[in-house]
Amino acid sequence: LVVGGGAAFLAFPTLWRRLRPSTGTPEDDGLAYERVRLADGCAAWLMRPACGSSRKAVCLCHGRSRSKAWLRPLIRSLMPDFTVLAFDFKSHGENPYGCTTVGQTEADTVDCALDLLAERGFDRVILYGCSMGGAAALISQGRRPHASVRGLVTDGAFASFTEVVDHRAARLPRYLRWGAIFLAGRLAGYDPWGVRPIDIVERIT
Repeated sequence: LVVGGGAAFLAFPTLWRRLRPSTGTPEDDGLAYERVRLADGCAAWLMRPACGSSRKAVCLCHGRSRSKAWLRPLIRSLMPDFTVLAFDFKSHGENPYGCTTVGQTEADTVDCALDLLAERGFDRVILYGCSMGGAAALISQGRRPHASVRGLVTDGAFASFTEVVDHRAARLPRYLRWGAIFLAGRLAGYDPWGVRPIDIVERIT
């Protein structure tokens, strides 16, 4: 029961946040925006400043169990000076609910977001990621650096996913922790021990 419950908690975005999500759109903050879909189908908002045609943009990556709507305060602060792209990772926000890989396959969505900005003519991009979003951004750029990215900012990104689980569930025996991690990986179709942004940071230049 402990292993199964732990695996479900790790493999899926937190259900109560799904039932009580962050709401609203940039329009509620007085900002014009465009609804777009990334190449992998993920929902996104693209917001441009009222004046100017700068080729600078900021790409925002939310954390696990959050959504692009959770980033509205940051969007408001950036909009006077930058074009902003905010999106929902798979299984989050406006996308269908399902499993998460805490950064491993989410990195593919980061790639899609950067590709969209490049297609729109933005060649100076700051990439920002919070928690899982930071991990996904690091994995994305360590695996396939995007020519448009001029800077990467992470907020609360973890170095190793399994080390986070070991730390937070330290009171449980290791076999229970590792059993839950293993089962979560089987449910979501990935290797949790392979989600180690720390191992690829040095590849980012």
